[in-house]
Amino acid sequence: MREKLKTAFSVNGLFWSYSLVFFLILYGVFEVCQSKYIGNLALYFAVFTSAYWALFFLVKKLEFKSRVFEFPSALLNVVNPLSLISISVLFIFVHFIFINGFPSIQALGVLKLSEVVKLRASITESVPSWVNYMFSWNLKAIIPFTLAILFLKGEKKLYWIFYFIAITYAFLLMQKSFILLVLAPVGIIALFKKKWFYVLKYGLSSIVIVFFLTYIQNVTMRGGVNDIQLDYEKKTQSAGSIIMNIFLGLKDRVAVTPGRIVTKWFDHIPKDKPFLNGNGFKIYTKISGGEFHDYTKELYPLVYQENAQHGLKGTVNVAGFMRGYANFGVFGLVLAAIGLALFLVIIELIFKEQTLLKFALNIFPLVMLSSSSLLTIMFSGGWLLTIVLFVVYRTHVKSTG
Repeated sequence: MREKLKTAFSVNGLFWSYSLVFFLILYGVFEVCQSKYIGNLALYFAVFTSAYWALFFLVKKLEFKSRVFEFPSALLNVVNPLSLISISVLFIFVHFIFINGFPSIQALGVLKLSEVVKLRASITESVPSWVNYMFSWNLKAIIPFTLAILFLKGEKKLYWIFYFIAITYAFLLMQKSFILLVLAPVGIIALFKKKWFYVLKYGLSSIVIVFFLTYIQNVTMRGGVNDIQLDYEKKTQSAGSIIMNIFLGLKDRVAVTPGRIVTKWFDHIPKDKPFLNGNGFKIYTKISGGEFHDYTKELYPLVYQENAQHGLKGTVNVAGFMRGYANFGVFGLVLAAIGLALFLVIIELIFKEQTLLKFALNIFPLVMLSSSSLLTIMFSGGWLLTIVLFVVYRTHVKSTG
């Protein structure tokens, strides 16, 4: 029985992993509004489950091979880890030029919370869209993948140089989740390969960076003032309680916040904001000539009323399936379920012979589906690029086990 369960999780691990993510969302929704929106969520998950297993058994019956996605091995001499490192460093250099400095260092000289919030927002809001794509692809795809490949290939010199570049970049961008994005894939690989020194190193690196970023962003700990009185900054935190606050915040972020935000979207759509009927997708509005609406921004004043009253602008992230709901209501939930099921089956096929890398490279994007849409994670979030990089390096991966 144990071996059967192990095999089932190996073959269909992404399905079970996303199921866990979904039930965490469900838990958050139930915490906020009990069973009010459970019917919609149950429909979504039932369609997703049915579509996934139907497509999985269809692919299995037709005996598709993962080599359908094979990359010409002759090009591997041109596209190699050193090339990825060069591209990544170039992207980092360009990014810092456009944001005019190092945000985390600059924030140390700021003693007002409103200025810290604006400084962090300027990392993406003050630069051209192509720079944001470049930054996102680098941080969420190129850097994590390159670290994983260097670790697997045992290229220690390049690995250590690039490791320090990667964690420094994540720290300077002032966002606590970035260090997890960078180290999650290689950390999972090290854990399953029982490389305990590396596991400890990744864990300590993450904790130290999260600790210092929390200190930098919490101006009251540095003698500054909270001039906007946001909910999460109503009292001064002591250095002794900061680690506990980090873990409590992580628990809330993972287990409650995604469900709470889903509830807010259900509350305001269509009551305060109408269904978009396709105008929530840029590609559709370009074809139809309609007006594009980004509800992640338009719902911000409704969801975070206190922040908006202080003149702050931002986005409201939400589980991936809610974008379908915002456009087409319940029918949009059905479409979102089928689309995700198809995508996961394709990924399972591509990574068929590499279970460890399948989890290492895809778990974080799966978790991000609790706060972002599938299309966003695929394109601007770098998930599609990660899959392409895996296909390109399939030969190297096989040779390193």
